[in-house]
Amino acid sequence: MEKYKIYYNENGWVIDRHPFYDEVDESRMIEVDAKAYQLSMITPNHFSWAVQDGKLVNIRREETPTEELKEELRQRRQNECFYYTDRAGWMMSLTEAQLKEIMEWRNKWLDAPKILEAPEKPKWLED
Repeated sequence: MEKYKIYYNENGWVIDRHPFYDEVDESRMIEVDAKAYQLSMITPNHFSWAVQDGKLVNIRREETPTEELKEELRQRRQNECFYYTDRAGWMMSLTEAQLKEIMEWRNKWLDAPKILEAPEKPKWLED
């Protein structure tokens, strides 16, 4: 299996990837498989890739301003939640259990900017 090199700085933040690197310190490098390498190329807003305990992890940057995070959650709520919950015809087609679950999910989204955390999407919505 082919391995890819991920380079990180003294604080653990990913700074470069092989073959897209210039002069980097070989002592701060890990090798990952193709899937982890591809995943490291993208990340949601306010998250960054880092190396912790020799593993590649995607973590929230602590320096994210609270107001920016609140706005990001509001936008995600609009795109991810209200897309479903604000369509009456679609809501009428749900089972009683699905309707209960979708309304609980919607209420959690309403609280997301206050608690600074996005709720998990119901699994059946991903189908």
